[in-house]
Amino acid sequence: MVALFATIVELVTLGGVACLCYLIALSVYWYYYVSGIMLSISLFVLLRPWKKCSREVIGKKTMRAGIYDLSTQSGFSVVEEQSVPTYGPKDVIVKVITAAINPVDYKVVIPALPFLRHITSHIAGRDIAGVVLAAGDKVTNFKVGDHVYGNSYGGALAEYTVADSTQLGRCPTNLSWQETAGIPVAGLTGYQVFHKNGLKFGDRALIIGASGGSGLIGVQVAKAMGAYVVGVCSTRNIDLVKAMGADEIIDYTKPGYQKQIAPQSLDFIYDVVSSPEDPDQEPWARPLLKPDAASPYSKINGSIGEWLRALLKMTLKIDVQRRGFDLHLVQPNSKDFNDLTQLIEKAKITIPIDCELNLDNEGIRQGFDRQKSRRAKGKIIFNITPDYTPLRETES
Repeated sequence: MVALFATIVELVTLGGVACLCYLIALSVYWYYYVSGIMLSISLFVLLRPWKKCSREVIGKKTMRAGIYDLSTQSGFSVVEEQSVPTYGPKDVIVKVITAAINPVDYKVVIPALPFLRHITSHIAGRDIAGVVLAAGDKVTNFKVGDHVYGNSYGGALAEYTVADSTQLGRCPTNLSWQETAGIPVAGLTGYQVFHKNGLKFGDRALIIGASGGSGLIGVQVAKAMGAYVVGVCSTRNIDLVKAMGADEIIDYTKPGYQKQIAPQSLDFIYDVVSSPEDPDQEPWARPLLKPDAASPYSKINGSIGEWLRALLKMTLKIDVQRRGFDLHLVQPNSKDFNDLTQLIEKAKITIPIDCELNLDNEGIRQGFDRQKSRRAKGKIIFNITPDYTPLRETES
C-alpha cells in the first residue's frame, strides 16, 4: 500500500501521459508495470531543465538535514554534511525557518523504494515556511526576501530547500512561523475538499477525526465557510475541538455514538480517519447524509481501488469513482494557497501545535514517534532556524 501511494504521488507529479502508461502496463503484466514506471520517471529526470547550483547564494556547500535512515530504529537521522539543493528555472531556494511533518512522511520511506530512491530527495518532510533566497529565471510570483509557505519537493527538514514556485503561497500575516509551517498538507487538503465538493453556508458538516492536525484545521475552515460543524473525537479532546469552533461533538468512546446524529440529516462528511490501517468509518457515517446531498462522502485515504480511480479522475479526467464518493489527494498550487491565506487572515484561523522540536537526532526521533502514535493534538513542528525574526514582526 505504501509503495502504491508513493507511485501515485510520483505519477500525479509527472502528469497524464505517465499515468496512461502506468494503467496500460498494469493491465498487461506486473513486470511491464514496474518497467513502465521506471521508464517514465527516467525520461522525466533526464529531460528536466538544467539546474543551477545554490552554493553561491547560500554561502556553503553543505547543510544540516533530517534524512530517511533505515539503520536507525526511528527510520530517520540528522546529518551535518547534506549537499545544498540545486534549482531550476521555475524553482526557488528557500531558507527554512520552520517545517512540519505528516503521516505520509513515515509511511512512504524513500530509501526502501526500488529505483525511486536513486532520483528522489532523501530529506524528510514537505511542509515548509521560510524566506526566498534565490529564484529561477522563469519565476514571476516571488522574489528574493519574500516569506513563503507550502510544498517543497526538496524535503522540509533541512536548513535550505528547493521548491516549485507554483506550489507556494505567501505567509499569512496573523500567524507565527510555527503555525504557518503547519498549514500546507493539513490546511490545503480541507480547503480543497470543502471547495471542490461544494460546502455551502448553513450546511451541516460532519468531520470524523476532528482532533488531529487535519481535523482541527478542517473544523475552522468549515466554520469560516459558514457551516454547522459536528466533530467526532474522544472524551479527552472535546474541549479542544469545541475551542476550534465545533458546534456539536460526537464522542466515539461512548456506546451508541453512531446513533447520536439522526439519519439523513447531514449535508457534508469529511473523513480523515478511514484508511487501510484503521477502521472504515463510512458504513456508520454514510447513512447520515441526506438523500439529496449535493456533496459526496469525502475521504483523504482509501483502498487500492479507490486510489486508482482517484488517479484516473485527477490526471485523465476519467471519472470511474463510485457515485457519491470522493477520495482527495491534495494538489498544491499557489492560487489555492493564497486563497487559503486570505481565509486564514479574514477568519483569524489558528493552527493548533502539538509540540515544537529542534532538528537533531533526539528531536527527529521524538517527532516521528509522536506522529506514529496518532495521539498528536495538532501539528508537529520543527524549528529549523529558531533565532530568525518572528514572522509577525517582519510582516508589520
